[in-house]
Amino acid sequence: MKVLKWMAVAGQLYVAANHWPRAWYRRTLGNPRVQVSLDGVRRDYLAVPAVGEEHERVDRDNSLGLAFRFLTGFPPRYFVRLDQRE
Repeated sequence: MKVLKWMAVAGQLYVAANHWPRAWYRRTLGNPRVQVSLDGVRRDYLAVPAVGEEHERVDRDNSLGLAFRFLTGFPPRYFVRLDQRE
C-alpha cells in the first residue's frame, strides 16, 4: 500500500510523485492501470502522465514551499492524472 499526495485540479484527480514515490511513478508508467482508495472507496483508474501545459498548471496550483523544496534537495516533480475506468 502506497500513500501518495493527491490533489484535485479543475475537476481532475492527480497524484504527485515529488521525491520518494518516484519508483511508484516509474512503475505506473509501465502499468498505468491502478487502484486507488480515497475516503475508503476503492476504484480503478488509468494513470496518465501530466505533461506540458497540464503539468505546469498542476504544479502552479499546488506549489511546494521553498523550505520543503530546500529540505528535500529540490527534487523534480511528476504528476499523473487519474482517469476513472468503467
